[in-house]
Order: sequence, then structure tokens, then C-alpha cells
Amino acid sequence: MFIALNGQLGSGKSEVCKLLEKEQGFEIYSGGRALRDSAAELNISILELNERAKKDFAYDYAIDGKLSEYANKNEGKDIVFDARMAWHFVKDAFKIQLLVSPFIAAERVFKNRESAEEKYSTKEEALKELVERRASENERYKMIYSVTMLDYSNYDLIIDTSHLTPLQVYNVISEQVKEFKKGGYKQKVFVSPENVYPTKSCKELMAGRVKFYYDKIQRGEKLDAVTLAVDEDFLFVLTGHNRTAAYIKAGFGIMECIIDYSAKLPSRKKMNKEELSEWEEFGGFKYPYYPEE
Repeated sequence: MFIALNGQLGSGKSEVCKLLEKEQGFEIYSGGRALRDSAAELNISILELNERAKKDFAYDYAIDGKLSEYANKNEGKDIVFDARMAWHFVKDAFKIQLLVSPFIAAERVFKNRESAEEKYSTKEEALKELVERRASENERYKMIYSVTMLDYSNYDLIIDTSHLTPLQVYNVISEQVKEFKKGGYKQKVFVSPENVYPTKSCKELMAGRVKFYYDKIQRGEKLDAVTLAVDEDFLFVLTGHNRTAAYIKAGFGIMECIIDYSAKLPSRKKMNKEELSEWEEFGGFKYPYYPEE
């Protein structure tokens, strides 16, 4: 089978690819490999190809076209396409998007800066550049292909890796791959309860319900999925605030959610800083952004 794996910078995508290769024998075809193949065909360096691509979108088409070309030549094989636009170019792939809190992404890339291409002098610098690069890449691909890389509806599986190890992410993917192979797969979303935004004040929580759900989580029981809505690329809780609070209190890495793409947020959709601070104090964490800003 084909897996199209896209991940935000610092989401741990490379480590997950290595596990899929080691544990299940998937071949990894990366965007970097497509870039090298295109440069070799043109008999130029990768650096020169990158410079040409900045001025002429035709080179993007050529590079990204390598993904579909390789898929067509290797139909029936188990391949992970590790590339930004693989979800768009590789047909019939299981499309996965890895998310990560920008704070945690910055910590990860800063920690690995000696071996990574990007080099930052501080975590704050890493955070700033990661956010800017993410926005720039999305705008670039939107301009070139008229598609939005950050549109969550493009993916079959979404996993927030902020509080998960690569092995935990791999385990989620492995389980969902089995479900996907059965056919009739519907999008699954697993996100950190600390990376979704409430549409109700913390004061509106029902203490009894939060405890009820907290106890179920502690017993390892599955809760109903929390329903989310999307505004830009922010995720807001529509239903399930008490469950979200229970997940936060339990320190649980991810919770299963459903994104209602047709839903409109309540008129009071965005909490102000004071209200968000109450949620932060309740759970002992900090939101990556304040959406009103």
C-alpha cells in the first residue's frame, strides 16, 4: 500500500518513517529523493535546482511529479511517500498529517540543530522561523497548485504528536492502517487536548462530569469522540468540553475527535485571554497561540 505522510516541522515525521521501514518493511520515498532525482536528470546541483525553483514554478511541477511517477512505476509495493505534497500527487494513498505544538516543535528542532539543516541560536528564534516557514510553504503551494496544505479535510488520518513518542505515533498509524485496508475508512483525528480551543468558559464545566470522564480514562475506557470545528487551521471544541477537561487533567497525550467541516462556530467562538488563562490554570499548560491575536 501507499502512505502519503506529511508533517509539520518538528512533528517527528522522519522518526516515524524509520519505524515504518524497520518494523513493516515500507520503502521510504522522500521529497528530498525526488529533488535529487530531478537535479540528476537536469545535470545540475540540488542548490541550483532550488534557486531555479524560486523563480519558475515549472520546477516544482517536475519535482513533485516524481512522486506520482514513482507511484505508477511501483504499484502494489509498500511505500511511504514522505513529502509535503504527496497527499495531492499519490493516488489511492492513505493520507496522514502529523501536527505538533509550535512550542514543542521549536524545542525539538533546537535540540537537534547540530544535525539538522536549520540552525538556530535560541528556541525563540526557532519558533519564529518555524511559524514563518509553515505559513510561507502553505502560501507557496496554494499559489502553485491552488490547494491548501493546511486543509485538514485533505487527510485520512491526523495525529498530534506534541505529547507522543515516535513509537506511540507509529502504533496509532499501524492500527489505523489495518482499519484503512478493510475499506470504508472515515477520517480519524487524534489531537492533544491542550492544542484545541474551548468555546465555553472553564467556569461552565460540570465538575461531576469531568470526574466521571477522568475516572473512565484512568480505567483505560474509551470516551466518545470530541467534536471540533475549524477556523483557519485552529481547532475549536464544539461538543465535549467536559471530556476535553478530563483528558487535560489526566495528562493524556491525545484524544479522539471528529471534525465537523460544515459546522459554524458559536458567535462567541473565541475565548479572550482571561478565559483562556483560566483553562491554562485549570490544566497547568499554555496554549500555543491565542486565536484572537
